[in-house]
Amino acid sequence: MHEPAIQALVVKELTPLVAGIEADTQFTDFRLPSYIFLKHPGQIVGLEPQKKIAPGRLNFRIIVKEVDGSVAQRIAGSLFMDAWKEVPSATVALNKGDVLEAAHVGRAKMNLAHLRGTPWDGRGGPWRMVRGVGVQQVIYQNDVAHIPTMSKCSIISLMNKTKTVRLQVQAEALADGVVGENIKVKNLQ
Repeated sequence: MHEPAIQALVVKELTPLVAGIEADTQFTDFRLPSYIFLKHPGQIVGLEPQKKIAPGRLNFRIIVKEVDGSVAQRIAGSLFMDAWKEVPSATVALNKGDVLEAAHVGRAKMNLAHLRGTPWDGRGGPWRMVRGVGVQQVIYQNDVAHIPTMSKCSIISLMNKTKTVRLQVQAEALADGVVGENIKVKNLQ
């Protein structure tokens, strides 16, 4: 079996696994044997089953099976999977603490294989920047956070209410917080 036939077999076997990736995918940089020698025509060439594939360098094993299903030979191979997709990018330089507005976000087609994390999905909000992002750089999920309902050092009113007693004291927030989140506070009384 020559290398072009091996490459066609690899592409055929891996293509159905790419269906779950919402991007324009392409297999490149194949590292395959030049030949696979079969002992008899009854042997079958295939790939070891792959559970999941992701963009980037993909290592796999080519297997040669006997008629009874036993594996006669395993051969290592690899390829690089590019996955191009539009992801959110900054249209202006964004600094830590900046409020993220729609005008600050554009779209750029990027190769998911070279991203360092999960791109921001744009859902929910309002958002603020947790770390700075330069112009035309990808906005990652870890780069943004919800705008806090209360900020660190703000004075808040703590209330504990039961059927018979209502206790209210002034406190200082020791961290930023959003509705429903627990934060530490310092009693000022």
